[in-house]
Amino acid sequence: MRNCIIILALACLILGTPTGGRAQNICTSDQMGPDQRMLMGRVRDSLTQRPVAGARVLLTTAAHVAGSQLGEATLQTITTDSLGIYAACGVPINQRVTVHALAPERSSRFVSLQFGEQEVTVGRRDRVPLASDIWNQDLVLHDSRTTVIPVSGVVTEAGTGQPVRDAIVQVLGAGSTAKTDSAGAFAFSGIVAGDHRLAVRRVGYAASDFAFAIPAGRPVHLPPGQLELEPIPTALDPIVVEADLYENRKLAGFFQRRERGMGDFITRAEFAQLSPAHTTDILRLVPAIRVRANPNYYRRKEDGTLDTRRFVVESARIGSPFVWEEECPAIVYVDGNYYGTTLDEDIDQLVFASDIDAIEAYHGGQVPPRFNIRGSSCGVILIWTQ
Repeated sequence: MRNCIIILALACLILGTPTGGRAQNICTSDQMGPDQRMLMGRVRDSLTQRPVAGARVLLTTAAHVAGSQLGEATLQTITTDSLGIYAACGVPINQRVTVHALAPERSSRFVSLQFGEQEVTVGRRDRVPLASDIWNQDLVLHDSRTTVIPVSGVVTEAGTGQPVRDAIVQVLGAGSTAKTDSAGAFAFSGIVAGDHRLAVRRVGYAASDFAFAIPAGRPVHLPPGQLELEPIPTALDPIVVEADLYENRKLAGFFQRRERGMGDFITRAEFAQLSPAHTTDILRLVPAIRVRANPNYYRRKEDGTLDTRRFVVESARIGSPFVWEEECPAIVYVDGNYYGTTLDEDIDQLVFASDIDAIEAYHGGQVPPRFNIRGSSCGVILIWTQ
């Protein structure tokens, strides 16, 4: 009888005024303190829209040791009742928590919450006044094979353990790219659960790939020491110049090749006045390169992954300007290091326009021997960063 009364009380709170009740009506004094709140809601199926009984609702928070995030700790695990309702008592204030639901072959998206004294912050910005000590958060179950999971991590230097900033981190086959901050940290808002490989690249370090698995039920954090890059010296072409021949020694080879008259060249001084927002905005100014809308944007590739490139970047000498039967991707180098092709890489995510100092581009027989590798007939793009 008591269980029936509790279920009815929960249903009334959720179906009536979800944030207007009092937690004392459901939680005991042992379960709720003055600096704690109550989280409740209903779990339903995305296809049928029906409540899901017996689903597991996990309430987690980030686990830290010596200031470094090492994953997440589970605060509570609740099972939904016959009406698909869950209730979590004693949720701490001023601490960010994540809630999500699990059922066989189904999982919900992760919802981030942080209770304050009189408000709750949903996500990172949406702050909502709290009318009582209860917050209602419904959860929707989706097929776990298409559920996306938050992924974060830290890239460090092998041997020293120092963070590596400005490294490019890419989930191979998923079209997701991120850049590390000054602490070497990166984050993806959502990657489909399953087995993946991370490609991590940074000028001055050996490119590395790392295998990792994303479970359907919880966010993934790759702590310091798991993604390490080996430092390598950056080899430059031997040159003999006067002390002030080139203001920027990094661009010495660029200006030498420009003087030979082969290829197309553009520098920051020449494109800065246009205030380009994306790398493709700069490439549109380069005659050797054609930038066009990607007709397969957000469609499945042959390998089943999504094509997230908004633009196709290729040699302007390939095909008709109006009809393209097949993409001919250009080869990309960043600061002299090979990074793949414009079919593999979203060039707007690989290098940000604000970081570019100069670009040179070639097609066919123009390509300098150092950069002339298999596939260069579709064009070669050399990007030099600041």
